[in-house]
Amino acid sequence: ITDALMRNFSVSREVAEQAAILADGSYAEAVAALAENDLAVSLLTSFQAFMRLGFRIDPVKASQWIDENAATGREKQKQFLQYALQVFRDSLMFNYGERALVKLSGAEKQFLEKFAPYVTQSNYEELVAQFNNSYYAIERNANPKILFMDLLIQTERLLSRR
Repeated sequence: ITDALMRNFSVSREVAEQAAILADGSYAEAVAALAENDLAVSLLTSFQAFMRLGFRIDPVKASQWIDENAATGREKQKQFLQYALQVFRDSLMFNYGERALVKLSGAEKQFLEKFAPYVTQSNYEELVAQFNNSYYAIERNANPKILFMDLLIQTERLLSRR
């Protein structure tokens, strides 16, 4: 399975082996695991860009990020918001709970180690509320450009309140 994944999808041996292990002998499940891995990398990249803007809003970069994200469609936008909520939860667990409960590896773990100190007890609940409200608004066909600009401004306000 590892060799077939490397040959058919041009992935590294490490990624192919991880997908093969998760698939437990099923090639179809290994392919699905690769797709999930691609989605996770995409969400992490998007979240990192959003949080960098949340620390210091650059109007040009913010407009570019919002335009790109608005073009992805509602389902991808909801996935982004769900991913952000998971990162906030993991950050809080990383800071105040048992670090062993946070099951991350690679780039996600490196990012979380740097980002977690910015999610504190004083801003966690409001961050979660803002992202949950945004998720609800996306489901109700809110304008994503307005919604994400407001979310970015609120995130900047909350992250500066460490």
